[in-house]
Amino acid sequence: MPLPGDVAVYGLDASQLVAQHVAIVVSDTPGDKGPDAVNGDGDKSVYSAVEVGNDEYKAKAPGVTEYLSGYVSPSETT
Repeated sequence: MPLPGDVAVYGLDASQLVAQHVAIVVSDTPGDKGPDAVNGDGDKSVYSAVEVGNDEYKAKAPGVTEYLSGYVSPSETT
């Protein structure tokens, strides 16, 4: 279960450790396929924009649709 502040990773190529898109998790609603997230460069404009989406199980950009691969949680260092 993702927590607020986690990074949602979309279109991960694990062999190269490269993702097509990332977003910041705001919340997670039980029963949804993906998190509620904040991300940039979405499909709502032809220029860079920050947008909030609900149930973000896939990242959408012009000509690209990548599905949620998993999450990365920030770690605390001292």
